[in-house]
Amino acid sequence: MVPQEEHKEITSLRRKRERDLRVQSILEAARKVFFTRGYLKATMEEIARLAEVSKPAIYHYFRTKDELFFSLMVPVVDCFQKELDKIEKRVVRRAYQSGEELVRDLFRGFSAHTRRTPKVFRLCSFFNRPE
Repeated sequence: MVPQEEHKEITSLRRKRERDLRVQSILEAARKVFFTRGYLKATMEEIARLAEVSKPAIYHYFRTKDELFFSLMVPVVDCFQKELDKIEKRVVRRAYQSGEELVRDLFRGFSAHTRRTPKVFRLCSFFNRPE
């Protein structure tokens, strides 16, 4: 690679790392604010302050408060999807003896992620009000 092309690639990788760190910082700040204040009382201003970025910076990465919130929900949904995939395989194999077994596994699947990270369950409620 010619030095100029190499320099462009290096700076591009640095910018991507910085962007990823900024997004992670915003997500972590949002998680803390949503946990402590609840969805309705959480503000983008408070999230920006905690993430040490400007409010427009947040809107550069997340168009709305909803989008930011839903970004935090992606791991929960992904985990639940994996559990549903397991259940689907059992259904296709006709491994369930009763509807009760299926419902039990559905509930277990939903709670799998929340057992590992109990605080995430609080994010599952849009109108969460802290105690």
